[in-house]
Amino acid sequence: MIKEAKAKAEEKAEVMIKEAKAKAEEKAEVMIKEAKAKAEEAEAKVEEAEAKVEEAEAKVEEQKFGTARKMKTDGMTVELIAKYTGLTIEEIKAL
Repeated sequence: MIKEAKAKAEEKAEVMIKEAKAKAEEKAEVMIKEAKAKAEEAEAKVEEAEAKVEEAEAKVEEQKFGTARKMKTDGMTVELIAKYTGLTIEEIKAL
């Protein structure tokens, strides 16, 4: 009778261990999926931010050229325009 009880207890313990492992694996899979989703969301936000930065940089560059054109029209020297806009002398001469 003790052997039977011990065998049943061991069997029950094995079943409980298997169930616990299965639950842990399921939970781990869910956590991995959630982490992947968050990573993808973060990547999308980074890409969006990078696009905004590129857009802003393009606007700044456009403004530099616009300012340089006005300065050139007003008779400022190419050297002075380069100093204040950060454009190269070649870029200014091409305007």
